[in-house]
Amino acid sequence: MGVMESDEVDWGTWVPKDRAVLTFIRCAGRLLLIVKKRGLGQGKVNAPGGRIEAGETPEQAAVRETREEVGLTPAGLRAAGCLDFAFADGYSLSCRVFTADRYSGVLTETDEAAPFWCAESDIPYDRMWADDRLWIPLMLDGKGFEGRFIFDGDRMLVLNDETRMPITRVAYSAIGYATYTPQPTRIRLFRGTDHWLHVQTGGSFVVLRLDKSNYTEIIDELEERTGKTVHQAEPR
Repeated sequence: MGVMESDEVDWGTWVPKDRAVLTFIRCAGRLLLIVKKRGLGQGKVNAPGGRIEAGETPEQAAVRETREEVGLTPAGLRAAGCLDFAFADGYSLSCRVFTADRYSGVLTETDEAAPFWCAESDIPYDRMWADDRLWIPLMLDGKGFEGRFIFDGDRMLVLNDETRMPITRVAYSAIGYATYTPQPTRIRLFRGTDHWLHVQTGGSFVVLRLDKSNYTEIIDELEERTGKTVHQAEPR
């Protein structure tokens, strides 16, 4: 299937086929994650979670799914954000994200998930859904967020979208979009096999995939227009 254009999803009228939850338990600088054994995202690292059942509140689903998948009952739940996903095959999902700072029970591997603790400073983004690196840092910083993403299978699609943030005359491709509590403008460049530019401004952020042949031109223009320095970092 080819690239899905951003205007193929009318987010204003969009209704998800399923609603789900994710619950991140935080403890002493560590984060509870799982390797998902079955279902959507099988083999990927994620947080405990799953679909909201009929008659359940998101909070009730967060407790139930965590208990079923890893044997722990989370407490002190806090709503962190909301993520909307449209898939190229027609499937769609809206996910409420929670954090918890307490829990009871014994951590247990199940036929659904293999749980493990990791340092919040060493999250294995390379084993996770591509959008996770965009909003998990916001969650860890206590910033509320909303995100909308399009996937083809487990591949996040490039959106031909130059209207949400027309910040440069040089062509770019934008993937994903999210809004959250306004913060000062910040620009970061992640260099690797692909070059990614994370631009945070006016209460929103966009992630740009840059053409290596002209990325320096884009950076120069961004610095000139915004008066900000592009901070460079290697991807995890």
